[in-house]
Amino acid sequence: MNENVFRRNERLAVTVIKGLEKRNMAGYYAADKEEAVKTALELIPEGSSVTMGGGTSIEEIGLKEELKKGKYDFIDRDAYDDKRAAALKAYDADVFLAGANALSQNGVLV
Repeated sequence: MNENVFRRNERLAVTVIKGLEKRNMAGYYAADKEEAVKTALELIPEGSSVTMGGGTSIEEIGLKEELKKGKYDFIDRDAYDDKRAAALKAYDADVFLAGANALSQNGVLV
């Protein structure tokens, strides 16, 4: 990645995280996908049931595979033939993972 883009992303992350903290939320910045996976796994208690929405970025960084082979009850809704049963099990999950675009409205993170 271009060094200027990398520095811009870091500075932008600091601004976004401060904004989240003002709203009583926590934010985390990861410089690369390995750090992102490590941070996510540190935040999810072992033994938790975990599911996700579409989560393209979650798959792209390898977090989905780490959850499947880790000490988690990963509810992979795509692996169920009975979609209703999968949805009901996912409804009770301890952790739901979503990408930032799933939390946005008209392209603006809310």
